Amino acid sequence: MYSKSFVTSEPIESIASTRVLDAVKNIRTSLQETKTVEVYELFHALAMDVVTGLILGDDQGTRMLKDQSRSSWNIIDDYRKQSSMWFWTTLMPQFYDWAAGKVRLAAGARAQDWNIKNCESAVEKGPSHGSILKKLYDSGVTGLDAFSEIQDHVAAGHETTGATLSFLTWHLSKHPEVQKKLHEEIVTAFGACPNADYVPPYKQVEKLEYLNGVVMETLRLYAAIPGAEPRVVPPSGMMWRGSDSTNGEPIYIPGGTIISMQPWT
Repeated sequence: MYSKSFVTSEPIESIASTRVLDAVKNIRTSLQETKTVEVYELFHALAMDVVTGLILGDDQGTRMLKDQSRSSWNIIDDYRKQSSMWFWTTLMPQFYDWAAGKVRLAAGARAQDWNIKNCESAVEKGPSHGSILKKLYDSGVTGLDAFSEIQDHVAAGHETTGATLSFLTWHLSKHPEVQKKLHEEIVTAFGACPNADYVPPYKQVEKLEYLNGVVMETLRLYAAIPGAEPRVVPPSGMMWRGSDSTNGEPIYIPGGTIISMQPWT
């Protein structure tokens, strides 16, 4: 579902490209009006538009970047309020309400209602071909089961992407020499004055070695999920393929064991 071949295929790449153009227009407007850009909110809105377009379909996803009043951006803050609660969700769900408090619980309820309404609207209109919602329904996962799965994709997809892009921009602003070298690579590849309404296809962008290095270093230094992601082994247990630390030998892990892996490693 999130393989490079899938996310760079049509219509997925076109969805991402149109949302990127929306972001560019927002940046230009901000520079004309205030000379500054609030990139954290902007990139989270961009990520939300891309992720919901992928999940619900091009015509069903959000278009927050087209909302001049930015009133629809409030939902991003509701998701953000819950972003530090994963320990309680995963390891101590029985204490979640106590740990979250009224503000986070209210934000969570709004985010859940928002997600359900978006999903119900997409189902009523007919899930778009190629969307994740359509794939879920075709495989027999429907109703609240599908909506719950989509909630996970929306939360994880837009928050991590928005945070990573924000850190990348911050790092470039702190290191003008990196920004200069990156700019030179892009100009060499696409020209000094590219068409303002043109987003290069991914197959061209992925050839930019310095850009790839900047992205990878951002992910290494400022991982959007810096800690481990704990999971519980099913009751039947599992065979892990092993690693250098086990001399490549498979290892049996008993059921009920908490395992984890850092996203970067």
